[in-house]
Amino acid sequence: MVDERTANFGLPLPHPTNRLHEDVQRLREALQSVDGVLAMHAERRASVDEALALRMRQLRLREFHGFGF
Repeated sequence: MVDERTANFGLPLPHPTNRLHEDVQRLREALQSVDGVLAMHAERRASVDEALALRMRQLRLREFHGFGF
């Protein structure tokens, strides 16, 4: 079995000479890894969006009340 991996994340790549049942397991591993990374990024994005929304509310309130700082 040929065990090629992606350059950036080391995810398993299928290979034409590998048996299908071997590569199916490798593809499952790769997809689970990608799913984990995407979930982590989605959580981080939601956190950043929430912090940005809070900051924007604060700035609008300061402007509304005439605070110049």
